[in-house]
Order: sequence, then C-alpha cells, then structure tokens
Amino acid sequence: MRRMVRRIVLFVLLVFVLYLLISTILYSSYRINSVSMQPTLGPGDLVLVSRFEYGISLPFGGKRWEGSTKIQRGDIVLVRPPYVVEEGFWNRLYNHIRSLRPGGNQGKRLMVKRVIALPGDSLRAENFSYFIKPPDRRQYIKELELIKTDYQRKSSDPLETPQNLIIPFNGTLSTRHLRENEFFLTGDNRLFSSDSRSWGPVSRDRILGRVVLRYWPFSDFELFRR
Repeated sequence: MRRMVRRIVLFVLLVFVLYLLISTILYSSYRINSVSMQPTLGPGDLVLVSRFEYGISLPFGGKRWEGSTKIQRGDIVLVRPPYVVEEGFWNRLYNHIRSLRPGGNQGKRLMVKRVIALPGDSLRAENFSYFIKPPDRRQYIKELELIKTDYQRKSSDPLETPQNLIIPFNGTLSTRHLRENEFFLTGDNRLFSSDSRSWGPVSRDRILGRVVLRYWPFSDFELFRR
C-alpha cells in the first residue's frame, strides 16, 4: 500500500514538474481581464503565449538564452510592467503556480500589450496615432504604414472623452527616443489602456513571450501571424 501511495505521489509530482517546465519554457495560457486590447482582444478571451520564440528562460533563475526570432513592431506580447518589483524565489514560485491554471494570470502583475517601437526608435503621438522614426530613416512614418501587422485601433472622439480621464492616457505624446534594450508598448484601445505612456518603456527581460493565438471563445478562434 505504501509503495502504491509513493508511486502515485511521485507520478503527480513528475506531472506537475513537467507542466511547470512546459508553461515556463514553451507555452502558457493567459486570460484577458481588461478592455485595453479591444477590438483585438476582449475581457474573458483566453490566449496562448509562446514562451520560446524570443528565447528560453530558466524557471525562476533569471537566465535567458536568446532565440532566433526577434521582437518586432506589431507583436502582441505578455509583459511584466516596470512597476512590478522583482520578488524572492518563493514568492515568484507561488505567483507562477497561481498563474498555471487554465487561463490563469497574475492580475496586474502581467499584461498583454502590443509592441509599437523598438530600441533606437524615436516616436511621438497625435490623436492616439503614433509616428515612428527608425534609426535608418530620416522622417517619421505613420505606425500603420511602418508596422506590417494588420490591426485595428480603438479610440474615442475627444468630445466623448470622460472628464476624469487622467493625463497619461490622452492621445498626445511628446517625442521620445528609445535607448538600447527599450521597447514601447501600448494597448489597441488607446483611450483605456495602462501602457508605456504612463509607465514608460520596458526592458527586454520583462517581455515574457508572444501571443500566438486566441483559443476561447472558440467562435473567435484566431491565429496571430507576424
């Protein structure tokens, strides 16, 4: 009897460790819990995140092997915002386990956003539209002309803007230059999105993976191609 119990415990432990490794290194699920990515993604949508396209990270160790695929403008990514303070091993383990349930997430500790600008880019915004100047260009280019990914943005007419809307979420952004290892992220719902406009550019190590598909609701199943 004890041998049987021991085998069951070892089997359950092995399955858990494998699931932990797969969800950390290969793929993980995430539930959208805000309107910031509408109309692309809405509250309750379940998405699959590829953890290895940009490289592989050791679970809880912080070490990363860079992948052959680079982060591109237009990619939808899972990000740990700059205001989330790094924690000790046991807290990271606990939060990671909480996020492993199907569609699990870590509240505001992780977010899904779109990459708008890359290291070396300069950018500015007018009326919720971005103009980007890559290092090899002399002039600013409209984001939808520069970014190859086809996506829709959502913003409201200024006359419909709520009176209590805080300043970081308005449609104007003064010129900013991204330094090495800095990425500028936004939500597709420009009016109601906490993103790089308010918490600044993010470093490479905070981008955890690329959203590759929406699998729920099944009627809205969609692959996000590059």
